[in-house]
Amino acid sequence: MISYDVAEFGAPLQWRERETPVPQGSEVLLRTLAAGVCHSDLHLWEGGYDLGQGRRMSVADRGVTPPFTMGHEISGEVVAVGPAVVGVGISEKYLVFPWIGCGECPVCRGGEEQLCAKPASLGVFRPGGYGDHVLVPHQRYLIPLDGLSPAEAAPYACSGVTTFGALRKLGNVIETDPIVLMGAGGLGLMCLTLLKAMGGRGNIVVLEGPDNIPTAIGRLRGFKDALKEFPDVKVVLSKNAMYARPAASDLLKTMLKANPNQQVDGVLAANDAMALGAIEAFKEAKKKMSPIVGINASKEAVDLIKAGDMLASGDYNGLVEGCLGAEIAIRTLRKQPVPKEVMAKTSVVDKANYQQYETPAERRPCPTLESMGAK
Repeated sequence: MISYDVAEFGAPLQWRERETPVPQGSEVLLRTLAAGVCHSDLHLWEGGYDLGQGRRMSVADRGVTPPFTMGHEISGEVVAVGPAVVGVGISEKYLVFPWIGCGECPVCRGGEEQLCAKPASLGVFRPGGYGDHVLVPHQRYLIPLDGLSPAEAAPYACSGVTTFGALRKLGNVIETDPIVLMGAGGLGLMCLTLLKAMGGRGNIVVLEGPDNIPTAIGRLRGFKDALKEFPDVKVVLSKNAMYARPAASDLLKTMLKANPNQQVDGVLAANDAMALGAIEAFKEAKKKMSPIVGINASKEAVDLIKAGDMLASGDYNGLVEGCLGAEIAIRTLRKQPVPKEVMAKTSVVDKANYQQYETPAERRPCPTLESMGAK
């Protein structure tokens, strides 16, 4: 068989040829049909995870050492089975559940192998999908594709189960209340797909920013792109509130006065100021507060999240931009090299993490290019 292996952290993958394994006992051998490239694979290849503030988690410290074959999002076709395998036929196509444990501890016996303290995950501790064959230790890790294409099914083994697990925690709320999704990367897009399948619905108000400001244009486009996936979500009002608290408050007050029976299940505000205006309007109208989200993670927004009057706010990284911008300017003046690009992750501030945002920005640690992993 042929695989492309991590022979050295951070180095190009190495082509490797070796004997194709012969399944023993309960093992099943699959020919790889599709293998997803997960962001975790990039961290495994690099040899660790950047935890921010100059901290790093080494995968070698956790038992992951080269050479190894990555790829934990795997779809394949059965080409051979061990003598103990029953009911799995040659040429059948499956998605592979990669989060394998030791199989012997109480956690594994309780059906939670992904939580095992001695993991044996495919693509991490066992050879994965970056090879043309994958040896699966037991048929219980095989899920029939049932008409899905291999490439379509493969990501469900990681990004699919991750977002599904998060959405399951919402319980019946997903049927009765609006769900606000911040971000539409790999997990975000998977979450949108699952929300659609699970029946997200409701009436929302969108408070837009001025159409001549780039941030407002981008945020409105993001709202619209996400909403296209939900035919049962109805936008009952979408207006430019000028990024201003009074304008947003007046818009909502006018709508609630003209249509006192109008059900509003959520408010998407393109900044915190407009979100605060929406809260004012609901309180003045003595209406039940709908879930409201904004962007900026301002002090007032954080206080309202803490009090339960606001669902969430997106931190647009103003502190990061200011600190890194100053460092880049200083480096430029000193004729020192500066990175071509710096990627800053967006955070969602909600009940789970608002405490860290209660510290004034001027008293928070100032991130550096080195801590951000800038290149």
